[in-house]
Amino acid sequence: FEGGAQWNEPIGDERADRLFRRVMAPNYAGPFVRIGRIFAPRYRQAGLYSLLTLRDDAKDARRFAYGDVATAFRYWRDHDGGQRPFIVVGVEQGATLAARLVAEEIAPNAQLRARLAGAYLIETVVPATHPALPPCAQRDEAGCLAAWASVPSSELDRGKILLARALVWDASGDLVNLDGPALCFNPILGATTDEPAPARMHAGAANATGLEWGDRPAFLARQVSAQCEGGVLRVSSPKSASLQPSGSWTEERMAPTFNLFYADLENDARARLAALTRR
Repeated sequence: FEGGAQWNEPIGDERADRLFRRVMAPNYAGPFVRIGRIFAPRYRQAGLYSLLTLRDDAKDARRFAYGDVATAFRYWRDHDGGQRPFIVVGVEQGATLAARLVAEEIAPNAQLRARLAGAYLIETVVPATHPALPPCAQRDEAGCLAAWASVPSSELDRGKILLARALVWDASGDLVNLDGPALCFNPILGATTDEPAPARMHAGAANATGLEWGDRPAFLARQVSAQCEGGVLRVSSPKSASLQPSGSWTEERMAPTFNLFYADLENDARARLAALTRR
């Protein structure tokens, strides 16, 4: 949601709904469609400007959006969740909201925790001190937290800038500046680690934009290397032209119209679900 006269997008905005169906769902929900059913909350997301400023009204817009997400999750829990295993996934603003959801709705609930295969908080900063769930240490592990924010490996200062401007939730549900290290999960390795992941281990990126829901995109393997450094995931430039950022200034500040770790996440989620069912 690019924003405009309002801080928050109204539910049913045609442009935002079209972007979700054409870009976000195929690229970021797509890796999980073969793992289980997909439930996506409709919420009044905060506009792009709210993510670029530290103003109090921008923080209020993001807190407001969380209310919709929490309500949707509780409805799913009470009506559709049953006793099945589940996975939580969020991207950028959605990941920030999911971080609070995990901390307030899932971590304190032993029954929900026992059914959680994993929580993927993609392209958001999550504090490494006292995380709501154990950080994922290996791929054969369930009930853990996989969180990362990435920067191009060629832009040396971008990671420091990202962390300096990062807002995270405190215990009272307020957004505050990050004070301490950030979690960094490497999706190629399936672990929260500073170990490097060479391109030969990369399972595959995909540009699924425009595909019909459920269609499997072609994977482009060995495209990138990645390594966590200082709390951010540094990712090399992909080789394929279909995996290069493009578009307007605003579009470049939204989630990319491709997923560099599509196959890696699909493999990772399948392994965590298997680990959960073996308990």
